[in-house]
Amino acid sequence: MNKSISRRRFLKETMIGIGALGFAGTRWGIAKAQETKSEKKIIMRKLGKTGIRLPIVSMGVMNASLTDLVIESYRMGVRHFDTAWVYQGGQNERMLGEALKRLGVRKEVVIATKSPMGEGQGRKETQEILKSIQTRLDESLQRLQTDYVDILYLHGVSDPQQLQWPELEAFMNDLKKKGKIRFCGVSCHANMSAVVRQMMKSGFWDVALVAFNFAMAEDTELLQTLREAGKQGIGLIAMKTQAGGRWWQERLRESGKLKTALNQTAMLKWVLQHDFITTAIPGYTTYEQLREDFSVAYDLTLTPEEKKFLSDNEIRVGLGFCKQCGTCQAHCPKQVDIPTLMRTHMYAFQYQNLDQAYVTIREITPRKGLGQCLECETCSAKCIHGVQIAQRIHDLKTLAGYQWC
Repeated sequence: MNKSISRRRFLKETMIGIGALGFAGTRWGIAKAQETKSEKKIIMRKLGKTGIRLPIVSMGVMNASLTDLVIESYRMGVRHFDTAWVYQGGQNERMLGEALKRLGVRKEVVIATKSPMGEGQGRKETQEILKSIQTRLDESLQRLQTDYVDILYLHGVSDPQQLQWPELEAFMNDLKKKGKIRFCGVSCHANMSAVVRQMMKSGFWDVALVAFNFAMAEDTELLQTLREAGKQGIGLIAMKTQAGGRWWQERLRESGKLKTALNQTAMLKWVLQHDFITTAIPGYTTYEQLREDFSVAYDLTLTPEEKKFLSDNEIRVGLGFCKQCGTCQAHCPKQVDIPTLMRTHMYAFQYQNLDQAYVTIREITPRKGLGQCLECETCSAKCIHGVQIAQRIHDLKTLAGYQWC
């Protein structure tokens, strides 16, 4: 643990990387964004059985902190904004609420927020969980400065049994009747096929927010599940579309693990060429990234360069995107929750969002957490998709000063 670094030092070092992405050039970015004109129409799709029609590119607000970036997104054509109760300790919702209030466009946009299911997972704790969701929703509404949200997701569901409680459906229906939510959904990172299939079986849920990117092109089970869900009328929204964050991808290129620049529009087009996906929520944080991402909303035709990029299997493997399949756990003698640790690494090192990383790692019980890894000199866990598990766990150990364990 002598290599541990403090949260302050980590933030200082990573903010240097963020600055390189364009925060220093925001005024230039605004001017360029305002110059963007196109005679082409924005591609719109219906969000399942909700009847809502959305541009195919939306905004994942989680890592954004500029009110003006939200405002410029709206002016460019974005109409769906995705946030959560937990993002930035609530500041993300406050920022989004302030931006939409300044615009005065509440009825013209679709706001989605999320509430964790709570610590308890057993049936005996159902009422406690529902009370927690209610409390968090009320706090979200206050921060967002609105009386309702268009979509409320149960956040981070990975166990299909969590969706089988009759009390849960009755509770969500009651929120609809009270006018606090218009539609209810589920966000999931792991075990996605099983979770979405349970949503289909129940016929109750309106929207699913799923991780989906071109690094997952060979996951035929997930592709088939999403295709069937779309046909059944479940609205499908894609997250993690850029396979782990642009800053991280540039670091991989600098280290030699990727030999070519990543084509961001190609990755986003790959997602949206699957017409069962209504819209994507790329997590852009600069005006330049906004312009690049939203350019896709007008035309999904691949350029020759984009086709060449997407056909390169070495790039897909080189990204090292954790698909949350869980097969790695069979190689861990202590059955550590490696998929959640990999998500924690993504938030901490790839998104440079320490707060979200800390929230994520707290989802793990101590018996399956990073503390168990401290006892191992070498990591025996292997990933069939090429993710460097041992290196990423080592990276997390260096942040032990941030009280991970």
